Amino acid sequence: MVAIAGMRKTTVYLKEGDLRALKRLAKHTGRSEAELIREAIGRYTRSVERPRLRSLGIAAGPRKLSQRVDTLLASGFGKDDVTNR
Repeated sequence: MVAIAGMRKTTVYLKEGDLRALKRLAKHTGRSEAELIREAIGRYTRSVERPRLRSLGIAAGPRKLSQRVDTLLASGFGKDDVTNR
């Protein structure tokens, strides 16, 4: 097995028509099938918007967490419920 720096080998299953198109494109462009697949995956993954992180309570909700801490702790927030394990 040939190791290429920064890459790992994987296997991809393609539909027959997609494989034929890939082979034609590789022959037409003089590039390898693997190079074309890497390029396509790279373009796709860069084009998809990354999910935004949801707020963890910082300036969110009706009141700040710091303003509700006593109420939350009194209600059992943060305690382990050993009966449900």
